[in-house]
Amino acid sequence: MPFISNIDLSLYEPIDGKLPDYCLSRLPNLKKVTLPETTKAIGNGSFLGDAREFIVIPSGVEYIGSNAFSNFNGIFDAVTLSSVFC
Repeated sequence: MPFISNIDLSLYEPIDGKLPDYCLSRLPNLKKVTLPETTKAIGNGSFLGDAREFIVIPSGVEYIGSNAFSNFNGIFDAVTLSSVFC
């Protein structure tokens, strides 16, 4: 899977609402990720590794695991939260 650049998981039903640990890590060409609206948690190291340019995080996400977005070789151009509660 190292040549995948876009992943749309909007139709995926995460088990217990959680994106598994390290599920999208170490994919150097992955630039755009769309998570399902049913996502409640992002597992540890889920996006560990390489640069991403655009990730849509649904408003229902209540937990982001440790190192979920760490050790990037680049930076985010944008992170979109469906909504923000203060």
